[in-house]
Amino acid sequence: MKKLRTLLLLSMVALTVAFFSSCSSDDDDSSKFKDVTLTAGSSQMLNSGEDLTWKSENSFIAEVVNGEIKAYRVGETKVASNKGSFKIKVTPKYNYFEEPNINFGTSIKDVKKSMKNYNLLLEDANSLAYEGTNYAKIIMYIFKNNALEISSILTKSSYSTQVANWLNERYVYAATTDDYIGFVSVDKTTVILVTPTQFNNTWYYSIVYGKLKKDSKSTNSTLKKMPQKSNVDKIEYLIQDLSSKIK
Repeated sequence: MKKLRTLLLLSMVALTVAFFSSCSSDDDDSSKFKDVTLTAGSSQMLNSGEDLTWKSENSFIAEVVNGEIKAYRVGETKVASNKGSFKIKVTPKYNYFEEPNINFGTSIKDVKKSMKNYNLLLEDANSLAYEGTNYAKIIMYIFKNNALEISSILTKSSYSTQVANWLNERYVYAATTDDYIGFVSVDKTTVILVTPTQFNNTWYYSIVYGKLKKDSKSTNSTLKKMPQKSNVDKIEYLIQDLSSKIK
């Protein structure tokens, strides 16, 4: 388990070091402060306004540094100066996985509707499981009182590089513990846990999504202190633990 976690962490570090190693610097001869679309991990020089001070509404997605537009993560943000503003849309380079439904609080019926093109593998009063596509083996949902609580993707442990690439261009790294590698969405509403998981005697990575618990206090999570009732209780505990580490 620790070996798998270390392998994924090393993949993340390697990606961070190389993130802008292949950035483009194409000149843009278009009009002043025109909206731009870039791929995550790429960059482009401004065609005007290089000497201005720019502020990004979300610097996790993109920003302008010394006249260079830098695209970090998938999403859209606006950058502004005292002379004007423009929008930066960042598109993904990697599409190994399709994100599950993470509209937390939505009903079982609505989740089933959103997954109508997927093959249903399991259904009970509190969970749904679907056959995944591309690099995802299984997509699973956990409900409480008919409201979506947890979403997850199960993928092979041999896909550590793909998992690292895909997560790093969409989410912000937050923390590493003995139990998980944690991320947060660029709008700080969702936490993402990556944990090694054994299924049918084979090791996988479980990519787990949960709503950020803004009122969480530090739990000093360890396996010994984690609830032992069920895997769902453990996941909820880890979501709370990660939430407590995000300011």
